[in-house]
Amino acid sequence: MINTNQRIISMLRKTPLTVNQLVERLGLSRNAIVFQLGQLEAEGLVERGQFIHTKRVGKPAVQFKAVEGQEDSLSKAYPAFSAILIKNMSAELEKSKIKSIMKKVGRDIAKEVNVDKTLPVEERLRLARIFADSMGAATELTDNEDEFIIESHNCPLASAVRADPCVCEVIASYFSNTTGCKVKELCDRSSEKLLCRYSIQKP
Repeated sequence: MINTNQRIISMLRKTPLTVNQLVERLGLSRNAIVFQLGQLEAEGLVERGQFIHTKRVGKPAVQFKAVEGQEDSLSKAYPAFSAILIKNMSAELEKSKIKSIMKKVGRDIAKEVNVDKTLPVEERLRLARIFADSMGAATELTDNEDEFIIESHNCPLASAVRADPCVCEVIASYFSNTTGCKVKELCDRSSEKLLCRYSIQKP
């Protein structure tokens, strides 16, 4: 079933609308619409557009519109898509080739995050974890004498990992390229509950 946020986004992708116009089309209260628009604005999915004059007395009404380039922002297709994609790659490519691709993906993600390599390693790791956590990882850090251990019970790539464990190389490569340290993948995939674990060697 389509939820309210999805209905609002769908309408705003067709044409900009005011709060009152959304109230009329969705049959919800003004407060409910304002609350949902606030959430969507905070998530970067909706933005304010032009002011328009209406028949109502008072200030001009602002139109809301969907942010361009966010068509798949509420999509739930990615877990299934990534798992099937990885399965097909595993059937067509050698294991070494898949690992090479996964490492490159991790490097490219690290480039996008763009952590300053001149920062102390602890700060680089902190920033790397912030991005990983924003993707749903909820990482936990253990600071040992010669290594950092990163663990997560919320694997952000779980569907793909179950399709092929080589996908864990993405996260290992990401941490390696953001921190500048050697990273060893120690993930536990022995049960239905995946445990991400990476050893990051201190310089």
